[in-house]
Amino acid sequence: MKKSEEKKKLVEELAEYHSSLNVKRLYNEPDHKTSKDWLAEVAAIFKNLDETDFQRFIDLRKHLYPSIPFVTRKHAAEQIDGFVRDKLAAFKRYDFSHLDAPEEETVDNTPIGENKEIRIFLSYSSLNKVSVGKIKSWLANLGFTVFLAHEDIEPSLEWQKEIIKNLENCHIFIPIITKEFTESKWTDQESGIAFIRKKLIIPVSVGGYNPHGFIGIYQGLSIGRDELEKGCIRMVKTIIKNKKYASKVIDQLIDSLGKSRTFASSEWKTSIISEYESFTKEQFDLLLRTSAENNQVYVAAGVREDLKKLIKEHKNLVDSKLLKKLNDKDLDFSFG
Repeated sequence: MKKSEEKKKLVEELAEYHSSLNVKRLYNEPDHKTSKDWLAEVAAIFKNLDETDFQRFIDLRKHLYPSIPFVTRKHAAEQIDGFVRDKLAAFKRYDFSHLDAPEEETVDNTPIGENKEIRIFLSYSSLNKVSVGKIKSWLANLGFTVFLAHEDIEPSLEWQKEIIKNLENCHIFIPIITKEFTESKWTDQESGIAFIRKKLIIPVSVGGYNPHGFIGIYQGLSIGRDELEKGCIRMVKTIIKNKKYASKVIDQLIDSLGKSRTFASSEWKTSIISEYESFTKEQFDLLLRTSAENNQVYVAAGVREDLKKLIKEHKNLVDSKLLKKLNDKDLDFSFG
């Protein structure tokens, strides 16, 4: 069976499961066998359709445990219903035929050098260049190399060729979807190139505008126009869910943590780091050493809570000397 046919079959199965969804039972009886089986089967379908959608579905499913308040469970069940309905509509419009092309033509093999940063391409409307420039600065502060056309292309260069070159060489494609973005023909072309090259695509929906065209099958990260920092945190958390880039991003974050000059900066960095689960011994040692050597890190209340959580969860990685170094700060690091 061709890959495109496999995807279409999965979409048909998803439609069948959606038609059988009992929203009331989902939030009233989340532990019922029918509810648990439905959630497991739909999760498996999304896993085989799209990793980003799968993660979004899993995030929604977390709010359906019996211990969760009823109102939250009801809201989550209704969100799941809407999410599956919207994805079905997008999948049914989508042409999967490009998946039948030879694999070597569609797989992104852009390498990440041992000492090189992850490269991000921000696609946006030039009318939004001020706010997108802030996103670039924020991501660059975390060690990413970020390409932004209006800042990074010299006027003398053939700008279209330069944009295509940076699209080819990037690891991650992040379209900032605004009203102005949806009205731009060039952003659609950028999205198409990124999609065909199988870049990691993380759409950011600003003000309710959703992914369309080539990237219409992706779930956008919804943020308000005044929530750019929160949006950036969510972008990085989404990148960390990708196994290809996760460890490298953690390396960048720990290095950036050591350079933090404010409590707030340290706190949002450790809020991201604290969600990672696959530290190496070297990474965990560096995290503790970095935290103990920068007072803008170890004094920050949010950082201390994140460190306590991490040390409790990764006891097997804790170096006793580094732990003592933290406890010597006499800031109530009551880890043990």
